[in-house]
Amino acid sequence: MSSGTNPHFAELNSAPAVDFERVLSTERISGEMSSLQEQLKETEREIAAVKNTLFGLYVIYGEELIAPPLLDQIRPKHGATVRGLTSVCRAVLIESSQPCSVSQVCDLVRAVDPLLLVHHRNPRASVMTVLRNFAKRGQVTRGTENGRSVWQWTGVD
Repeated sequence: MSSGTNPHFAELNSAPAVDFERVLSTERISGEMSSLQEQLKETEREIAAVKNTLFGLYVIYGEELIAPPLLDQIRPKHGATVRGLTSVCRAVLIESSQPCSVSQVCDLVRAVDPLLLVHHRNPRASVMTVLRNFAKRGQVTRGTENGRSVWQWTGVD
């Protein structure tokens, strides 16, 4: 045998080195994840806009305009309840630094979840009901600004 050199070890040692830092760069991966998350948010906004438009066309023109499978995706199911309006109203009032009118609360709710108010016949009335329930529980205070009611979270849960 030769003087202590292993021929297999020499082959491994001569293989090109892989720069794992370059291949698995955390900055590159986190940047790509951020980019993909932004694309997902934009796609979800576009889907919500299309669904809102289709539902509006359904309300105006009826079922004849939209194919049944597509109609099943946008029309509220019988017996199904769209949940979450109370929690979203609570969140937007907590985040707001100033009192909000019913219209402002509706706009903020739509900004958080564009589809949440789509299936309400009168979204402002639904939001008003939620705000009145908050007031009964002492969670919001009702005031007036320019002759219109405004609502502000009191911090009581």
